[in-house]
Amino acid sequence: MHTILNTADYERMLTRINALQGDERALWGRMTVNEALCHVTDVFRMALGEIRLPDRSNLFLRHVLKRLVLLGVPAPKGKIKTDPELDQSQGKGTRPATFEQDKQRFQDYLAAFSNKDEAFSFFPHPQFGQLTKAEWGRLLFLHTNHHLTQFGR
Repeated sequence: MHTILNTADYERMLTRINALQGDERALWGRMTVNEALCHVTDVFRMALGEIRLPDRSNLFLRHVLKRLVLLGVPAPKGKIKTDPELDQSQGKGTRPATFEQDKQRFQDYLAAFSNKDEAFSFFPHPQFGQLTKAEWGRLLFLHTNHHLTQFGR
């Protein structure tokens, strides 16, 4: 399974990020490429505890949906709502700066997450609850992959 903790997947993710030009149009959804970079970076920041969201989990989300997502069952495009605290359309979440700054910030957080050891206390996911580093690595890969695909990468 793909994860940002795998060296090949990590390098491929960087290659795909670096292939972005900044003027791509989304194949679906409403985000610009800069907004998507900020959005995926915010989820890394959430895993690291810099952005704290309230617990919205329940038994089904923590034990059933989490497993399906981590197995790679694709999210229906345009059907998953962004947490309000990360939703740029609601004036929340990190606002874009310049394309190069947003791209560099993503790369910095990708490295910061990857360099944390297993003992680091990752912040719980708002729907899935406490995740291991391996589970966060898989989820961050899937989420970033989803948004890169949104821009044809």
